Amino acid sequence: MYASSVASFGPDAPHELVPNEFSQLPTTLYGVSKVCSERLGEYYLRRYGMDFRAVRFPVLFGPGRAAASGFTAYTSVAVEESANGHPYAFKVEPPTATGILYVRDAARSLLDLANAADSRLTQRAYNVHGFIVTARELRDAVLRRIPDAELSFEPDEKITAFVNSIPRQLDDSVARADWDWQPEYGLDKAIADFVATVRGE
Repeated sequence: MYASSVASFGPDAPHELVPNEFSQLPTTLYGVSKVCSERLGEYYLRRYGMDFRAVRFPVLFGPGRAAASGFTAYTSVAVEESANGHPYAFKVEPPTATGILYVRDAARSLLDLANAADSRLTQRAYNVHGFIVTARELRDAVLRRIPDAELSFEPDEKITAFVNSIPRQLDDSVARADWDWQPEYGLDKAIADFVATVRGE
């Protein structure tokens, strides 16, 4: 099992919906490493019969993601800081939207694909998707769970531009058809579980 990424598609990918088999032409070392690993896995399948399977993740969010781990980490840090009683300022504009997947769904997708019948698989690397959320919607969801959370916006043009450049949704219709992929966590359910996990409830 291999964890690939939306970064494997690169800047030419459609912004709104990226098909499972869209050309992968990344321009970052991270994206190139993901594509290389996918192709190596497929090679080992053909050459040695190794049962290689991969999931391409969108932005993941959940407990423990450090602010220094990338511009999209705000989706996690805003929740964790609020759960710990700390103020947080979003560095993106309120309407900035990104596709995200909660970590529990991400882990389950790997398990589900690992346990899927080989006879059903038409691919070896699959897109998965959770939901699209704007920074404002994320703030509002946190406030529904933590009414006294101190959340504000101090947008940074560079960070906002980067987040807006990421494809918003990976088309996961092939995963849904081949191994019945279906996320369990929507925004409010994910926030509730996230906060409870951080607080040890």
